Amino acid sequence: MIFVLYILLTLIGIILLLFLTMIFAPVTVDLRVTDTRYHAKIKYIGYWMEFSPNRKRTGFLFHKFSNKDKTPSKEEKTNETKAEDKHTKNKASRNVGLSFWYSHKAILIKVVKSVFRFTFKVIASFRVKILSTRIGFGNDDPALTGMIFGWVSALKSSFAFFDSLDITYDFYPQAKCDFSLHIRARNNIFNMIFVPFGCLVWRLPKIELFKMYREYKKLKKSREAQPLEV
Repeated sequence: MIFVLYILLTLIGIILLLFLTMIFAPVTVDLRVTDTRYHAKIKYIGYWMEFSPNRKRTGFLFHKFSNKDKTPSKEEKTNETKAEDKHTKNKASRNVGLSFWYSHKAILIKVVKSVFRFTFKVIASFRVKILSTRIGFGNDDPALTGMIFGWVSALKSSFAFFDSLDITYDFYPQAKCDFSLHIRARNNIFNMIFVPFGCLVWRLPKIELFKMYREYKKLKKSREAQPLEV
């Protein structure tokens, strides 16, 4: 009996350790942006995803997963067509009208504010570090290029935030403006999801939303019971 208890406690400890590792492990987002393309990479406990304009890759550690394009079969296309037709036929019966939503605008405003706070908390929870920034100036008029370079250089020396900013200039007539940015953001699941989601659930008008949902279902059933207008 004691041996079984030790095994259960060991399993519980392993599961708890894995859970804590998952929610507190760092999530790293690496973003490189230029004037012509971008490249983003997300890493989390060995799993990584890469995004670029022409491709998307995923993998675990040094292994890359093969991304196969799924072509829908004829049966899937037929089911999608039937679902779209059913959605079109029943659209009028499901429409409860703008008057319902307008009568509950106070609740909807509270929900929008809560979701906005949730989104802001998620974004603000990331620790962002600007690794490198480069801006290249070029114009047909060399005098204008020199003036802009002087203004930006003065702005850079006035604020410590722009220490990582690298400024280049080109006085050739065919020169163009370009830029590149390299940002790295770090966070974990606990700060990114659990804390903001808890605040969201706490701030949402739960009782009012439940009452509005019951009214919505009741009004929807009454509309579905009515014959469709041809």
